[in-house]
Amino acid sequence: MDDWQQLAIIPVDRAHKYDVEFLESRSFWEDDPSFVERFYIASSGELLVCESIFKEQPIKLGSLREVEMVAVVANVESLRDMFAALTEHTFQVDLGIADTRLTDYLTEMLVRFIRLDAIFRFRNTVGRRLEEVAEMMLEADQRQGKPRREIYRHIGDFTLFWTGIYPEALSHLQSPDRKDHLLDYLEQGKRSYFIASTYDDKPYHDEAPVLRRLSAEFELCSVGLQQVRKEWEKPVGSMQN
Repeated sequence: MDDWQQLAIIPVDRAHKYDVEFLESRSFWEDDPSFVERFYIASSGELLVCESIFKEQPIKLGSLREVEMVAVVANVESLRDMFAALTEHTFQVDLGIADTRLTDYLTEMLVRFIRLDAIFRFRNTVGRRLEEVAEMMLEADQRQGKPRREIYRHIGDFTLFWTGIYPEALSHLQSPDRKDHLLDYLEQGKRSYFIASTYDDKPYHDEAPVLRRLSAEFELCSVGLQQVRKEWEKPVGSMQN
């Protein structure tokens, strides 16, 4: 069950009632108790769902009964299959982008980002977690070779994830008291993917064209991911096959 305690992107918005024995709530950012994660576990021990939402007050630890929620798929491979199906349908059918390398990349990004430690994977030289794009850019400029490429690719993923999957979070991520306040996530995402794509020798040869396309069509990919989220939020049974 520990593997699931970092789930970040599955919403609670469907009316399925379960006996819930445990609720964990903690801050998404250590200095901000308004963004919380909720983990619901049924009496059977099955992790039902994690909800990441903004609240004025943090949710208190405790037990709940008859909570409205939706059961998530059972394992990472099932999640990958779901994300792959939704991403392929959205990009190929709705947007007319028949690029399997692109949709495969986006699928893997969504699978990676179900874990918060993947969203905030980089730390500075003193070990502090980098949570803002401005901090990541500064760190990337101080690196060379593969580490520099990896940070810029991550900035692209980070900005695409938030602008595409959770654009409502941008008001917090770019609030006046944060370093990212004046940054344009779309422009920084495009720039970062392009820089990462310039590393086109082995072992990056195959991924470089995908990163270049993500840079060139960042806005369209963001719109596509917004549609992917709408699809997975539909009631069970009504998703596109």
